Amino acid sequence: MRGNPADFTATAIVAAAGSGRRLGYNKPKAFVELDGRMLLERCLDGLADSGVINRAIVLVSAEMRHLAESIARSEDNKRRWSGMHIIIGLGGTDRAESVRAGLDIEYGQPNTSLVAVHDAARCLTPPELIRRLVHDAGEAVASKNAAGTIPVLPVADTVKVVMADGRVKSTPTRTSLRAAQTPQVFSFAQLYSANTKAIRAEEAADAVAGELPVVTDDSSLMEYYGFDVRTMTGDERALKITTHSDFVLAQALLAEAASADSANEQSKQPGTGQDNE
Repeated sequence: MRGNPADFTATAIVAAAGSGRRLGYNKPKAFVELDGRMLLERCLDGLADSGVINRAIVLVSAEMRHLAESIARSEDNKRRWSGMHIIIGLGGTDRAESVRAGLDIEYGQPNTSLVAVHDAARCLTPPELIRRLVHDAGEAVASKNAAGTIPVLPVADTVKVVMADGRVKSTPTRTSLRAAQTPQVFSFAQLYSANTKAIRAEEAADAVAGELPVVTDDSSLMEYYGFDVRTMTGDERALKITTHSDFVLAQALLAEAASADSANEQSKQPGTGQDNE
């Protein structure tokens, strides 16, 4: 018998140490405000509202740690995030190092079977998507069918494989191409194992001046070390806010959601809608 989405919970690792240069700000983008609320706060709102994240480890740069801690201590935020414990940690020089720092913080905690690795810049990810991902990954890990689940969307553009000299090498068919999003939810033990292997491989490569495969997300690391990863349909609202155009799109999505909520409230008022006739 299949469980319901509340049967599984996870610890979230939130990468929030990235710079905001491409976004056009002189601060890490996680701390840029989007319609009165920082991207990091909106990200944590979604995780808390999902009801399946019991702990969120937020990795930030050293210069932003004090601000991050003050955000976590805010009375308003503590009410919003009640039921989800917030831990602020120091991130690394890149995303991979930040994720490893989060895994080290979580290591040894009791009852940690699932970890959801998330980007603070994907701050509008719907709570329902997070619930479905944790549920699906929980079932996959429990049944040993896969090491986790990631959200993906079909690729709309034609993609070209380009050689170093700029010439087109090939055009892969779009039918099998997907764009990966976050959160990516995995077995904690298996993700920790993959990262441990990667660290050892990096040390060995440094010793012999060797090369390592390019790993651009946690799923690609898991794939490289032989773990099966499942996919489910993601959500356009889980876009990664990297450039100014992404920021403008996020503002439009928030405005659209606010308009829909307003229309829904008006339909419930006496004298409006068929239900009140």
